[in-house]
Amino acid sequence: MLFRQLFDRESCTYTYLLADPWLKDAVIIDPVREQLPRDLELLRELGLRLPLHPGLPRSRRPRHRRGPLARSDRRPDGGEPRRRG
Repeated sequence: MLFRQLFDRESCTYTYLLADPWLKDAVIIDPVREQLPRDLELLRELGLRLPLHPGLPRSRRPRHRRGPLARSDRRPDGGEPRRRG
């Protein structure tokens, strides 16, 4: 298992790269949209690929909703988001 921890100074968040070095499959966890070129370059340098998803958000806090697969605040039916509390 290959693990890399990457840091984005602007948002003060970490992005994680996990990969299987034998299969060359990788996943990027909690990506930052502005750092996507950096992340893709690292994948290229390591000879890795993203077979299923370009990223997996791990937090719902607003500062983390910046990656390529960040969840939407809208409900699937187009209604207003549900509020907790």
